[in-house]
Amino acid sequence: MGPNINKEIDNISTGINFPFVKRNAGKCTECGGEIMEVRGELQPCGECEKKEEMKKEIAQAKKSAYMNVLDKKYYDCQWEQYKLDTKRQENAFNKIRFFVDNFKLGKWLVFYGTQGTGKTFLKNCVLKELGKKGFDIYNTTTKTVYNEYLDTVNKKESIIEFNKNILKHDVIAIDEIGRVTLTESVKNFLFGLVDDIYLNNKTLIITSNLELQEGEAENEEKRKDIAAFVDFERIVEKSLIVPFTWESYRLKK
Repeated sequence: MGPNINKEIDNISTGINFPFVKRNAGKCTECGGEIMEVRGELQPCGECEKKEEMKKEIAQAKKSAYMNVLDKKYYDCQWEQYKLDTKRQENAFNKIRFFVDNFKLGKWLVFYGTQGTGKTFLKNCVLKELGKKGFDIYNTTTKTVYNEYLDTVNKKESIIEFNKNILKHDVIAIDEIGRVTLTESVKNFLFGLVDDIYLNNKTLIITSNLELQEGEAENEEKRKDIAAFVDFERIVEKSLIVPFTWESYRLKK
C-alpha cells in the first residue's frame, strides 16, 4: 500500500465521499469485518490489522519480561553455543533439552558440580526457553534472595507476603546454592521457601558447586552438600538431577 493511498484512507475519516473509495467492497474471511477498496485495490481488514498489532505488542512485552530476568551476561545465550566435548556432557545436555521440550509445571531441575562447567549458562538457556513458552520466571541467587529476606525481617514486614511474591511466579531459579555461609537462619529460610515451592507445585531450578550426597549424612548438623540447604527428599522426588563432572571451561582458557 503506497503512501498516497494511506493518506487518502486517512482523509476518508473526515466524512467526505471519494469516488475512488468503495467502503463495503467485501468481507474479511477472518473476522467478517468490512473491507474497503481504494482505486480498485482491496485494503487489509482494519480490525484484523489492529488485532495483529496487539499480538505483536503482547509478544514483545512477554519477550521483554523474560529477557529481563536472565542474567545480563547471558542475554544472547543459545543452546548451540554450549560445547559438547565429552559423552557425559552430551548426555547431560540431551536430558536438559528433553526437560525443557517436555516441560511440566512442578518439575524441578538441579545442576551441581565443578565451577566453570556451564551450569549458569545452561540455566539461562532453560529460563529463556521457558519464558518463550509463556511461563513466569523469578531468577535470583542465594545471596540476593537471602539479603532481601533479611531486609524484610529488619523492616518488620510480612515474611508470608515476601514468600507469596516469589510464589506468584511459575518458575523459581536460585543460583549459587552454597555460596552463602550456612547458618541456622539461612537453613531455616531456604528450607521454608523450598517447602512453599513444593507445596504450591511450582518449578524450582537450582545450581550449586557443592556435591549432592545420597541419603542421610552421618552427622546432619555438619552436612556440607546441597542437602544442607535444600531438603534432600524433595530434590529426589521432584528433580531431574544433572551432575556437571567434567573439566572447567575456565581452566582450559
